[in-house]
Order: sequence, then C-alpha cells, then structure tokens
Amino acid sequence: AAAGMPLYAGVPVAAPASYAPHYAAPLAMEGMGCMALPAAAAYGAMPWTPPPVSGRPQPPQRLTDGLPDPLSIEQQKNAYANSLEAQLAQCVKMLEQQNDVQKEALRQAAKQQIEQYNMQVDQQLKAQEMSVDQQANYQLMGLQQAAHEQKALLEQQANQAILEYEQKKVQDEFARQQYEYQRRGGERPRGV
Repeated sequence: AAAGMPLYAGVPVAAPASYAPHYAAPLAMEGMGCMALPAAAAYGAMPWTPPPVSGRPQPPQRLTDGLPDPLSIEQQKNAYANSLEAQLAQCVKMLEQQNDVQKEALRQAAKQQIEQYNMQVDQQLKAQEMSVDQQANYQLMGLQQAAHEQKALLEQQANQAILEYEQKKVQDEFARQQYEYQRRGGERPRGV
C-alpha cells in the first residue's frame, strides 16, 4: 500500500483530497479491517496582532484568510459523508464476497467427504455456515455502528469549524473598525 493511504480490507483507498486539510477526520475503524481514514491537520492558531501605536496605521490581518468558509465546510462535509457512504457500501460488498468465499470453501471440503459419511458432513456444513453467517452479521453491525459514529463526529467537527469561522469574522470586523478609527486620526465627536 502507498505510504499514508488508508486501507479498506487491505486495499489502499484515498480520502477526498479537498476535505482532509480543513478539519480532523473521524476516527478509523481499524479493528474491522475496513474504512481506515486519514487524520487531517489541525487548524493553526492565527493570533490577532494590534496595529502599531505610532506611525501610520496598517490594515489589520484578516483572521479568516486561509480558513474555509461555511459553504466550503458544508460542501466538504457532504463530500466526506458521501465518501463514508461509498466506503460503507464497499465494505459491506467485500464482507458479502468474503462470506460467499468462505461458504464455498466449506462446501467443497464437505463435498469430498459426503460419500463416506454423508449425514455427518452435511450437519457439520450447516453448523459451519451458520457460524460464518453469525460472524458476518456481527461484523456488519460493527461497520454500521462505526459509520454512524463517524458521521456524528463529522457533523460535530463541521459545526466547530463554522463556529470558529464566525468568531474570526467578528474579530475581523472589530479590527477593521479600529483601523478606520486610527486612520481618521482618532477623531472623536465634539463634546465628548
């Protein structure tokens, strides 16, 4: 597998490129051997720098520069959610194929022994198929639960990113007003 690429049942699969850098991806379901997702880079802190006290005031640095806006976050969230749905469908299909392969292998082994003790082998086969089905059902429930948890985490992270954007936007507006006040020379209305 390529370095840094997530694995789905041993197969490398890339996450949406436009999504990963903006906020942390949901945790991977490593125990399932499927839906391993990359961890995204965290936001870097961008402190607000006040304008110099003396000299000509400088325009404030925009705190929202480099941050995705709410529309982009929503689009990225939707793209990632769609990717999760596709990954879940792929994992379910792979699980069904694995289930079919295991059952077929059991049938072939049983077929060779059926001539000697037909009844005993037939009962063994049915018990083993039931065991494989039960194991597949447990894995399927685990996949569905993990996908649900990842979607909930994705929603929470998107909401946090939007909140951060809105807070930075308010700080930007305050800095702009302060700059305008300083640019006008700190004039105050008469009588104040």
